[in-house]
This record gives sequence, C-alpha cells and structure tokens, in this order.
Amino acid sequence: MMKGILAATSNFAPGLSTMVSEGIEKQKLALFKTQEELDAKEEPLIKIIWDWCIFAMILYFVVTFFNALVRN
Repeated sequence: MMKGILAATSNFAPGLSTMVSEGIEKQKLALFKTQEELDAKEEPLIKIIWDWCIFAMILYFVVTFFNALVRN
C-alpha cells in the first residue's frame, strides 16, 4: 500500500517521494536490527546491576511469601 502511495506521489512530486522513501528506509534500518547486530551489542553495567536488583527483590518476595504460608 505504501509503495502505491509513493508511486502516485512520484508523478506530481518526485522530490517528495524520494525524500519519504529514503526516510522510511533509514527508519527501518534504525528500528529493525539484525540478530548479529543485537548479539554484538554489549549491555551497560548499570542495566546488569538493575536486572540483578529486580531479580533479588522478586526472590525475596517469593521466600517471604512461602515463609508466611508455612507459619500459618
């Protein structure tokens, strides 16, 4: 559908059509990474620490929940 709209636009505004199609391609490259690009990207240390903190809080909740069940 988008290609049809760009083809129709290219008849009366070829400059606009090329700008829009180039913009769409740039956005596709920016938004949709390949698996190799995702694997090569290293996670920041703060994200790793934050993930471990969240994991520890959930684990603490589960342990205290089961302790409360056992006591009652």
